[in-house]
Amino acid sequence: MPLMKVRDGRFFPASVVRKAGFAVQGHRQPRGLAEHSRAQRRLLVLAAALLGLNGESIQAQVINFDVPGGAGAVNYSGQGAYPDPGKNYWNPVVGGGTTGATNRLSDGVTPSPITLTSQMGGTFGSQGAQGTPAGLQQPYQYNNVALRTDTLNHVPAGTYNLYLYGINNTGTRGTIFTVSTSLMPPVMQRTVNTPASLTTFSQGADYVVFSNVVVGADGTLTFTFVGNPDVTLSGNTEGDLNALQLVQVSTNTAVSGSVGPNFGPNVMVFDPSMSSATIQNLVSGVFARRDAQRGLLHARARPGAIPRRR
Repeated sequence: MPLMKVRDGRFFPASVVRKAGFAVQGHRQPRGLAEHSRAQRRLLVLAAALLGLNGESIQAQVINFDVPGGAGAVNYSGQGAYPDPGKNYWNPVVGGGTTGATNRLSDGVTPSPITLTSQMGGTFGSQGAQGTPAGLQQPYQYNNVALRTDTLNHVPAGTYNLYLYGINNTGTRGTIFTVSTSLMPPVMQRTVNTPASLTTFSQGADYVVFSNVVVGADGTLTFTFVGNPDVTLSGNTEGDLNALQLVQVSTNTAVSGSVGPNFGPNVMVFDPSMSSATIQNLVSGVFARRDAQRGLLHARARPGAIPRRR
């Protein structure tokens, strides 16, 4: 086997020297081979750096909640608008109550301390095929005019993206969602349903995304929903909730960007971009909820009385 002498005086088999790209004494390494060798070394360094970063990164944790439906209240199993391949588990929403401390992350295995308190108005719709948007978005809760408030409890402090789904069974309504935490003022988004969004996920049509929601040490994230009047169905006063996805972004609790003061859950902030119909719906929802609460208190004050359904 022919040997070649490299610049430090050692001898190696010629095939090894050529493959390794060593500089040979008395021979200039071809320019193309030298550049290729340097490129390989750079790729190896980059790969090592990426492996190191990957070892320290935290995979996003996702928890899903769905309004259960179908025969026997079968819950949804499948993907939502947030891509989470292979993780199809959804916790059932408990209407008018709080889920137990047995919820799991989207992998269906990992326990989660997060619970959901739901102030339900009513439910409607029949579940579509499992694993499809129709399966997730039917049935749904509706607010029956009054503003409804739901709360995610025991959320670990950090930054999250919150996906809220709001579509009715004909794709003709819409929902105004308002999200707030102890560290952030209320932020509002709305859906405007379309019939096409009954069978496909379309942001703004059947769901909205609240990005970089910061949850503090109290572990509470609150959202309300009420009807969006600026939709196909004239005079709409019904808001709907089908499901939600809470995606952890980081453990950071610093609020980024410019935000206004948090006046608390009992204060609404209106701006000139809102239509008069939207403002009226929000205000009407608050008064409807107040009237319902007063009616319940009045009924409790009279033994044996049953509150009248509105």
